[in-house]
Amino acid sequence: MRDPASPWTSAIDSLAERACILVEIQKGGTTLHRFALHDADVTWNSATWSATSGEFGQRVAATEIPAAMLKLDNVDKAWNARLSGSTDYRRTKVIVRVVDLDTLESASNVISDYWWVQRWAVDAQSVAFSMSLQVGLLAKRLPGRTYSDNCPWKPFKGTLCGYTGTDSECSFLLEGKHGCREHFGATADKRFGGFPNRPSRLVVGVH
Repeated sequence: MRDPASPWTSAIDSLAERACILVEIQKGGTTLHRFALHDADVTWNSATWSATSGEFGQRVAATEIPAAMLKLDNVDKAWNARLSGSTDYRRTKVIVRVVDLDTLESASNVISDYWWVQRWAVDAQSVAFSMSLQVGLLAKRLPGRTYSDNCPWKPFKGTLCGYTGTDSECSFLLEGKHGCREHFGATADKRFGGFPNRPSRLVVGVH
């Protein structure tokens, strides 16, 4: 889990526009699959991540258990065979990482979240995994950023927001009129509570 006061903050702020989601599925400490939600294979951390189409999104609210949805391509029906095989995918660990494709050699330039599969639904086009946090992790602080274009720091000018200027409105977006950039200028990237979607259909926002 990412803590707002942890080194992950600087990793998030340093990501460039060419961000990519890497998905690692583990069972009992053994890696079963490595996927890159990208149009080409990605080599990172001495491993190859197979290109696939897909989506990832998370929901984080103070009154709910954090949840996430991972959707992966199943046009070749490979997931039908995997899910009906000997491996039980319930409670498999899913590590979701966001890396900068321009600086893959930097092991620190990455955001990581850890999820556990609860259930899935599979059809002719895709498999969708519903995931939650392990119970033991719920005592930790919620992520400092969310995979969303919208900032979650509400109310505007509240403790988490931190803005004390004269502007009376906020769009809860990073750019544009009444956006975070207008409020904080050059420091907006560090103040903004969301993680703006990258220009790719493969990176989606909060469910």
